[in-house]
Amino acid sequence: DFDQNMYIAGQAGVGKTHLVEKIAALNPDVHLVRIEGNMTAFFFAKQIAVQMYIAEMQNKKQIAIYMDDINTLFSKIEMMDMFKIMMDTSKDRFSYNKGLNMGGMEDIESDAINYWKSKQPDRVGFEVPFNGRVRFIMTPCVKVQQLINVMKCYSFYGMVGKSQMNIVFVL
Repeated sequence: DFDQNMYIAGQAGVGKTHLVEKIAALNPDVHLVRIEGNMTAFFFAKQIAVQMYIAEMQNKKQIAIYMDDINTLFSKIEMMDMFKIMMDTSKDRFSYNKGLNMGGMEDIESDAINYWKSKQPDRVGFEVPFNGRVRFIMTPCVKVQQLINVMKCYSFYGMVGKSQMNIVFVL
């Protein structure tokens, strides 16, 4: 069982991704969602909506959202605000609070967003409840000074104390 979020820090090539893959292999009942690379807030929102929709349809009890080398998450205030809400165990949800342009989406993306939107049809955007079953695994490629800055950001945003997180350094 994944009972806490994990922040696995280290420089490129030290085995962070390999470690996550080993953890996933030991927990085959957990729906592992891998999100990686540079992305916009809307793309990130679509990924969360789709993967949570798939997990909902498959009746998965636990979901691990694995953010691999997603350094841009920590450099954009809009994404940091979304992430703060996701990590806050008292809120236990993902919210995207902007109008939606559904044009050009794949069928699974529009199905997922429409599914979550149907739960609260009067709100702008959509909300995905986590119901205590989502954990996050983050493996940013950072140097030691960047890690210190990220931890300062966690503290600044009030994330420490509101979420349970194991911090692992891979050297």
